[in-house]
Amino acid sequence: MTRLICDTLILASSNIKHDVDCLATQLLGRLLAFREQFPRIDGLITQCYRWCYAQQSPLFIPQSACLISAGGPLKTNLRGHEQRVNEIAVTNDDKFIVTSGEDSRINVWNSTNLDCLHTLKMVDMGPSCLALTPDDNYVIGSAKSSVEVWDIDSGEVVQRFDNDGVVTCLATTSDGARVVTGGEDGVARVWHTVSGEKEKTLSGHEGKLALIVVLNTGKKSYKIQFYDDFANGEIRSDVLAKLCELLTLSKFYYVVIPSSFAQLLHPFLLLRITTTNCNSS
Repeated sequence: MTRLICDTLILASSNIKHDVDCLATQLLGRLLAFREQFPRIDGLITQCYRWCYAQQSPLFIPQSACLISAGGPLKTNLRGHEQRVNEIAVTNDDKFIVTSGEDSRINVWNSTNLDCLHTLKMVDMGPSCLALTPDDNYVIGSAKSSVEVWDIDSGEVVQRFDNDGVVTCLATTSDGARVVTGGEDGVARVWHTVSGEKEKTLSGHEGKLALIVVLNTGKKSYKIQFYDDFANGEIRSDVLAKLCELLTLSKFYYVVIPSSFAQLLHPFLLLRITTTNCNSS
């Protein structure tokens, strides 16, 4: 029973942090299902009702188990965005949870106690993109054309630069030294993470980019096959040629997928990359 109450408090923690007066109603909505099983929970529920009825301000008082109860797959909620959450990332050591939303905010959460450690506000307003460097040192976010890099521990801005166009997706190289931005204009741009210097421009798409995959490998030959229900397993040679053209930059390889194909990635499209004799230029 103690475990059940603890899990209930964890489940309701984000709501209680925003409004401590909702503790009683949160307990009622989540524990009423267990009232007949546990006499002590029945006593706790009685105390919650007494507190609610003694309040002078209006309250929504649950009369049944109307909220998600503890013991299920949902552990808690993280409330910290004013608008829809767009992207979520978790550091490799599971220490931080990072969320970005359409409110131009990026929140860094402690995965242990679920506290919001940093709220990173972007210069431009609008839907945001999110990426973490593989070493988990930096958070990279964008809204409209602005791209910003923050230190994940301190929350301080490390770099800020303009993409020359609205950013629709982000990726980083495996060493975290470069940021790759995909744009609404169909152009991918490669930037130095810390200095903010633009190093490369990759163009060739007519529509906005929806996904960038960065591959770090010592081999320069690839075969990229697209399988979908519409093409009956046939290789789209026009797409293959364009991706091979964009694959190489220094020792890193970039796969840039336009939005029209990214929409097919799930559930219809499977992208496989295997070694073959398709040399990139």
